[in-house]
Order: sequence, then structure tokens, then C-alpha cells
Amino acid sequence: MAINYQRELNAEQLRVVNDGNGPCLVLAGAGTGKTRTIVYRVAYLLEQGIDPGKILLVTFTNKASREMLRRVEILLGHTPEGLWGGTFHHVGHAILRRYGSRIGLASGFTILDQDDSMELLKSTMAEQGLSTKKDDKSFLKPEVLDNLISFSVNSARALPELVEEWIPKHAHLTPEILRLASAYEQKKRERNVVSFDDLLYFWLCLLRERPEVRESLGGKFDYILIDEYQDTNRLQGMIVEELARQSEGGGACGKNVLVVGDDAQSIYAFRAATVENIMRFPEVFPGAKIFRLEQNYRSTQAILDLANACIACNRRQFEKELKSACHPERSEGSRPNRESRDSSASGLRMTDYEGTRPELIGCADATQEARFIAGKVLEFHDEGESLLASAVLFRAAYQAMQLELELQKRGVPYVVRGGIRFFEQAHIKDVVAYLKVVANPTDEIAWQRVLKMEEGIGAKTAAVLAQRMIHNSPQPSLTLRGGDIVNIPTQRARGSEEGLQKVLARIEKLKSLDKVYRMIDYLLEAFYENYAEAVFENARERLEDLRQLALFAKEYQELEQFLADATLSEGFRGERKGNVSNFVEQNLETLPFLNEDQEHLVLSTIHQAKGLEWKNVFVVGLIDGQFPHYKSHGSRAELEEERRLFYVAVTRAKEQLFLTYPVTSMGSLGTAVHQPSLFVRELNPHLFKTMLDDEEVVVEI
Repeated sequence: MAINYQRELNAEQLRVVNDGNGPCLVLAGAGTGKTRTIVYRVAYLLEQGIDPGKILLVTFTNKASREMLRRVEILLGHTPEGLWGGTFHHVGHAILRRYGSRIGLASGFTILDQDDSMELLKSTMAEQGLSTKKDDKSFLKPEVLDNLISFSVNSARALPELVEEWIPKHAHLTPEILRLASAYEQKKRERNVVSFDDLLYFWLCLLRERPEVRESLGGKFDYILIDEYQDTNRLQGMIVEELARQSEGGGACGKNVLVVGDDAQSIYAFRAATVENIMRFPEVFPGAKIFRLEQNYRSTQAILDLANACIACNRRQFEKELKSACHPERSEGSRPNRESRDSSASGLRMTDYEGTRPELIGCADATQEARFIAGKVLEFHDEGESLLASAVLFRAAYQAMQLELELQKRGVPYVVRGGIRFFEQAHIKDVVAYLKVVANPTDEIAWQRVLKMEEGIGAKTAAVLAQRMIHNSPQPSLTLRGGDIVNIPTQRARGSEEGLQKVLARIEKLKSLDKVYRMIDYLLEAFYENYAEAVFENARERLEDLRQLALFAKEYQELEQFLADATLSEGFRGERKGNVSNFVEQNLETLPFLNEDQEHLVLSTIHQAKGLEWKNVFVVGLIDGQFPHYKSHGSRAELEEERRLFYVAVTRAKEQLFLTYPVTSMGSLGTAVHQPSLFVRELNPHLFKTMLDDEEVVVEI
């Protein structure tokens, strides 16, 4: 039975399906049914008699690939045998199996998974005289090196450039890093193994160095369709360009290359993705057709009006305007209509009303911001909504600190996406461990953690020394005599003693400081900044967390109270057991969630929320310096990516959007007073509302 495309697709989608020949750029705005469009385009080609083996469909995840192919099968009523579909890495692997010998890749090569790659890198480091032992802090950790090498390959940037940009304090190690990277590549070749990055790199090598392979593949794939093109990195972009190259020395031709994406949702530069691939598409493919999918099947028009105005402030972009598929049949301010309609063009269900304007809420400080969000979520729950209908989105993990504590006090279960909970992260626990030792010299676990950070002290040695320290409490000795380090091999005793002396000196200094935030600042300056750069591949983000932790700690007069809240966060998960707060203990009968294991509120980084949606969305911490991040102000490109991140957050909301910010916060120079974020100030105030004494007023900014 033939597919009725006119009935199943809207006019924008139909144009792509019917007229998607030649080089085509499909700008698919948030919630506009891009997956549906790609699926119907593939089905259309197959119905036109195109050989499935001539079609290449590239997606970013195996899950997306399986879903698209499944939907094609459902549409056609049969399985299109021979259709090439999968991720870039999946397709690259298949091509290397067939042609890899042309560039010296022996047949029968195996693929290293992430753990295998790390083990091979560690063995290469050992052979190069670079220790990978946990108790050796003399060189960068394998995880940091792996991240550097991988980013270099995917971004087509030189390693020395990245070292200078990412870890300038370790730039003197560049010669050793280059030597290691070369030896690592040689080791892989000798063992006939490839990493995930190699699958793409060698694919590009084939296309560039073996013109007969490029022409063979060019003849094989008559139709190339690529999803999420805004998330491709430079290496993937070069592969696409080479696939479309017609002949030796020729440029990109008029091949049927259709890429689908949204430049307004390009937010993964930290993973080497580049918005330039999608922005440069019309230049790389002269005469390319540009389609726009602008009918949104997710959000109300009130939310989309704000989103459109936000992204319009970016200079480098393809202009588009999202229009809601909702009908403005209900007045603003009315409660959402729980009855839904099914849109055949989107395959999604939409509420049938225009919706209220987004709300801007200025709170006295981060504590009040957390209380407002928790209270609003509980209000929704009282009205019959599941916690799962709402999500709280943030730019960085530290922005959820106060909210996590507030939810714990109220017994509201939650999950954190985009990482583990704030106080459970390794770098936070590292610094807090020092503070625990100051507050309680008999805390053996804290002693072990601070000791293991020192060069020359491994887990076994740390356990021995921790026992010695708690026996010497409450005043651990600053000097060690020969018999004090027991059960430690002679060759390691000197290194262990030096490490212990450093730890004890730091603890003595911490004891002399009268404020918790000064203790954290001291630890960062004394050693942890250098330690983090050598140990964590995302050291910059982790150090920012710790600087924000120091500011957060300014609210505490007593170290014990600070540690109590931090410990509460580690142990409490909103369950009726374990380490619960006094508030929870006193209100067990009135808290509604303690026995509901499956219901929870979602707290998520915006990066992790891309592609998802919720009825109610809270975007928190909207002040300059936090969102947009202060480091973005010196670069227009970085500021525009920050704005795209805000746009992604806004377009996750279906019916209600809350934008919150603290009016005051503790800064390095005292109390700071904030305006709303630049991303709010640059908007027309009539796009959002505030609530004052239960009356709607427009914020003047």
C-alpha cells in the first residue's frame, strides 16, 4: 500500500521528502519532526525504486539508527535489505573491513573499546618510562592524555596547541606527550588494533589517499543522509566532503547529500563538535538547497516566542522562526487543557492551547531560589502531576547545590542527569576530605583520601599512615621518626614521608584559618589546581565547581555545619531510611514521596537534556558569570554557543517555563547584587512575566 505523504507530513516536511535531491541542508528547529522527515525521505526513495544499497543513512547513536530503520520498515511493510544505516563509527568500520588494506591496515584488525584503549595507553606510558601508578603524581594521568589525543584527532587540531590551551601549567610536558602519542599509535599498528577515533581517521585517509576507493564509494552511495549535522566534528565534516568529491582534484559536487540539523542547537564544542560544519555547508556545496522545518509540535507559542527572540540575538546563524502547532483556543493564564489531539504530521501529542508566558523569578539568593522551585514542584504534585512531568535544568553542576539540599530536606526524591550528585563527585570529596580531617582527626576514611592524593602514597601505604594518624590524634605529629612508618617497603618510605609531611603542613595551615571558604581557597591555591589538571580530563569544569563551592561555603560560620550538609547530601536519597535531616524525621507522616521509589524530579545539565522534553521546565542560575559563563564574554563564538545552550533549555518546555535567578550571592569581595542574565535582559520584557503579591506584572529590565 502506497504511503500518503500529503496526509502524513506537513508542507515543510513534504518539500524535503519530494525535492531532496542534490546537496540539501534541512534546518530542523526544535520539536519540528526532523526524525519523521528523514524516515519518510528514505521510504520515499525506496518507493521510487532506489536500490537500498545505494542509500547511506548516518545517525549519531545506535539507538537512533535502530529507531529510524524500524520506522522505515513499518512504513514500507517490509525490511529494505542492503540499506546502509548506522553511526559514523559503524559505517567507518564496515568500510575499513572492505578497503582498509589499501592504506596498510591488515585484515582481521580488532577494535579497542574505551577500557582496552586505556590499558594500551597505560602500557605505552610504562614503556616510555612514564609511570601510570596511582601513587605516582609526576605525570599526567592516562585519562587526561586519552582525552587530549582524542580531541586532537576529532578536531583536527595539533596536540601542542591543545596542551597550551587546556593545561598551560603542564606545557613543559609537551615533548613527552608528543613522544607518547607517537608511540601509542605505533603500538596500535603493531598489534593490528584500532580505537574508535581510528575508525573515522582511517576512513578519511582512505578517501583522501586512495582516489579509487573514494570513487568506488561515490558510485556506491547515490543518496547520503546525515542526521544531527550540527553535532559533527571537523573530522566527520571532512569525511562528508570527501564522500561527495567527484574526482581527483575536484570539489564537492552536486551529489545527493542531505544533512539535517539545527545550528541553534549546536552545543557540544567541548566534545570537538563544531557549528562550522553546518554553517559552511552552502559554501562547501555550492547551489545547495536550504529547507526549513519551523512548525513545532512540542511547545506553546508563548514559549517559542521567547526562544525565537533569544536565538535571534546570535549573529552567526541561519534565521528561522518556530511556530507552534497549538491552537490559541484558550486564554493566557488559564490552566492547561489536559485533553490532547494527535497530529498526524508530527506523530506527537500536543495540548490544544496557546499557554501562559514564561515566568521570570528573581529570588533573594540561591537558597530562596531552591525553596521556590521545590515549593512549585510540590504545588504541581498537589494538583495531581507526577514529579516526572517537571525538570530543573542548569548550566553547570554547582548550580544545583542548594536545590539538592532543599529537596533532601523536604524528602523529595530526584535524580541527577549529566553526572553524579554534586557532593558525591571526586573533586568535591577530595577537598571536603581535608576539611573532615580538620574537624575530626580520627576520620580514617578522610585521612586515606587526602593521603592518596600525594605522590609516593598508594592505597596500602595510605591505610597504614591513616592508622598512625588517628592513633596520634587529636594532634598528628608534623615529624616522623624512622620507626613511625611501619610496614612500608624501604624504597617507598622516603616518598611516603615527604607526601605525609606535605599533607600535615596543609592541615596545620587549615587549622589557622577561621572561615570555611578560606580553607577551600587555600587548598585550591596550595596544590589542588595542579593536581586536578594532571588527574581529570575536564579539570577546568571541576575547578570551577570548587570555586563555586568556596562561595557557597561563605554562608557557613561553622565547619561542622558545612560538613553536616555535605555529608547529608552524600547519604540521603529521599528515602525513608539512612541519613535523613531533622526536617524529614519530624515530618515523616506529611512528606508525600518517601515510599514512591519510581517517582522523582529530574535535575539535569542542559547538555544532557538536549532531545528531551517536559511539561514544566525550570532554568536556574540565570545571572551573568554563571549563565552565560564568565569565560565566554571574551569570545563572540563562545558567547553565541552559550546562547544556543539557553535556547536548548527553553525549548525543552512544553507548557510552562520558569526562569530563575538569585538577586544576591556571596562573591570573592563580599555580597554581589545581580541583574538577570544577559540572555534575559536582551529580550522584550513582554515575552515573560513575574508574580508579585499574586498579581501579574511585567519585569522592567
